Amino acid sequence: MLLKSKVILITCLLILVSTMLFVVAAQKYEGQEVDLLLITEPDSYVVGDRELLADFNKETGIRVKTEFLWHERLWDRIRIEALAKTSGFTAMRMSPGFIMEYYQIGALEPLDDYIKMFGYENQLDDWPESVQKSHMSIPGSDKIWSIPINANTPILIYQKKLFESEKEKEAFKEEYGYELKPPVNTDQLLDMAEFFTRPSENLYGFHELLAPVAHSYVAALEYIWSFGGEVLDEDNKVILNSEETVKAMEYASKLHQYIPKEAFAADYAEEERWISNNNVAMARVWAGNARSYLNPKENPRNFQNYGMILKPKVEGTEFEAGQGVLGGGGVSLYAHAPQKEKEAAAKFLLDWLFDQDKLGEYLEAGAFHPRKSTFTHPKILEDPLMKDLGPLWLEALNKTGHARPFVPEASQIYEELSLMLHAVSLEGVDPEKAVEQATDKIYDIMDNAGYYD
Repeated sequence: MLLKSKVILITCLLILVSTMLFVVAAQKYEGQEVDLLLITEPDSYVVGDRELLADFNKETGIRVKTEFLWHERLWDRIRIEALAKTSGFTAMRMSPGFIMEYYQIGALEPLDDYIKMFGYENQLDDWPESVQKSHMSIPGSDKIWSIPINANTPILIYQKKLFESEKEKEAFKEEYGYELKPPVNTDQLLDMAEFFTRPSENLYGFHELLAPVAHSYVAALEYIWSFGGEVLDEDNKVILNSEETVKAMEYASKLHQYIPKEAFAADYAEEERWISNNNVAMARVWAGNARSYLNPKENPRNFQNYGMILKPKVEGTEFEAGQGVLGGGGVSLYAHAPQKEKEAAAKFLLDWLFDQDKLGEYLEAGAFHPRKSTFTHPKILEDPLMKDLGPLWLEALNKTGHARPFVPEASQIYEELSLMLHAVSLEGVDPEKAVEQATDKIYDIMDNAGYYD
């Protein structure tokens, strides 16, 4: 009886302490507002989930207001306010490919002190190493400048009914001399893309988004890296003009004969429609988008009809699979916001991205933060798609994920890479000439920025 009384007493004390901590937290931030700028992309919308924000406000007293902007407008807004040192917002979600531009204009606040303040310093290694390097850090700095949201990299999906058809298998072997299976290298990918391209049936062998600049520069980087090339070396010297890059562009120009020509101007909505209508035999898609396109509840037919693998490798290179840009985004604090606002924003962002107790709620709302532990969360394991996609996603992050150039001039470089890819794939320009022209343009960009003084 005495033991039972002690248990009841301890339980009551724990409830009392928890309630007091809840009240203290709410009192500390009561009435504090946080203005969060977000890129208009699907993985941002869950941040604005009204129910989650209402619960957070009740728990902490912090009111989070969200504003969605397209990348160009987001960049203009942040650049203007950072240069003027005004504080019209508190935090932002951005692409890791542009982090150096934000850093250079003094827009970013280091997150280290806040991570320690809220007790999350021991969870940083829960992110894959490739993601830590591409989304959280900046070369030459030991600070943490951003926390990943929906860290992403591409995979290849394919129509199972085509690859499993005995008629298609027989015809393919007769024409190409080997078995029809999901491609493991780029030579096989090219053969299969050619084989399945049947415009009269509204079927194309391959698909990837190639609209300028956002999609086409990503594709250009992935071809360059997969073939063993690079844009800049460790000293930021331009090394684009190489045998590897020329081979990459030659290959891209061949493969892009077998894609829907609309891909050069399309976006995610068109991509999802082509996949849902079975207009493409194979497609390079972001792992995060595959989670949406093949969702068994929303797209049960797609879920049943498509398989998924790592991007095919280039034979003769060191890589186990085709390389992919590390996409998604990161959330950062705005340096010129008032200190109280920054602390409140840090609590919101770090609780949202790190708190294991809240992770299930966020997953239900549609969030997905690809930390190692996320892939084994019960909510994820309940999802029949994620049982296969989850391990593949994590493998892709570890084996194929590649960080974009860490220079403030990145957006200018991306434009030249986009023009180079379109020149070879859409305009028929000789790959060697296109690579040489892009190299000269990128050299001028870096030279004008003072890298070679």
